[in-house]
Amino acid sequence: MSDQPTLYPDWHEAKPQEPVECLGMTFPNDEERRKHFLEKLRDGLLSGGSPATPAEMRKRFEEYLDGLIKGKEPRKVRIVLE
Repeated sequence: MSDQPTLYPDWHEAKPQEPVECLGMTFPNDEERRKHFLEKLRDGLLSGGSPATPAEMRKRFEEYLDGLIKGKEPRKVRIVLE
């Protein structure tokens, strides 16, 4: 582990396993939420095959995001990278 300070020093620490709601879906815990969205992101970026040009990857990512926030108020959606 580095001695460097971090913006969010506690993000990796174990948290109680309780249900988590995200984008109108409920997951048994935070780890299951992460797994779900990581799989969806991977599927979205690999749709159409690999390798891909930067323009193709950008289009796929935009389509992925559009699908995630469909029916939501875009100004109210926040993306968190962990």
